Amino acid sequence: MKNKKLIIGIALLGIFIIIFGWRYYIVNKKYPATIVEKYKMNEEVNIAKVKYTVIKEGINNIEERKDCKLYYVKMIIENTNNKDVDIRMSDIELRLGSFSASYSIDYFTKFNDLGNEFTIKAGEKISIILPYEIYDNFVADKKLNRIMDYRRELTFTKYPKKIVVEL
Repeated sequence: MKNKKLIIGIALLGIFIIIFGWRYYIVNKKYPATIVEKYKMNEEVNIAKVKYTVIKEGINNIEERKDCKLYYVKMIIENTNNKDVDIRMSDIELRLGSFSASYSIDYFTKFNDLGNEFTIKAGEKISIILPYEIYDNFVADKKLNRIMDYRRELTFTKYPKKIVVEL
């Protein structure tokens, strides 16, 4: 009786492992691993015939806030399409070490005469400032003056191709 339970247990475990392995294979075939495409600052990133070029980065203090710094990226966006293109800045994410942030809509509208989503006409080239609020509890030891010591990158797309600009 004991041997029969053991054999049934091993058979069920074997069936479970086979089903798990088969599902693992199917999912990985349907959704392959992300391909990472890396760029440096001042290199053109071409996404759907729109060129993005990060030309500068910096940090400013926010006078009314002691626990926060404003990290910004200056970027040129050029539409090489023969038609107008809608741009959503919320797709561009900042990675600062293991922390990630979305841009600050409030400061974006202060620095640029644009909204969260805007249209670039065919052949048009614009320069924008993309600001990020970095709070002291986002960085180790709450040392905001060390932001530039961290690995920094902008992520434009995540899947199936992850497009990153290393800053």
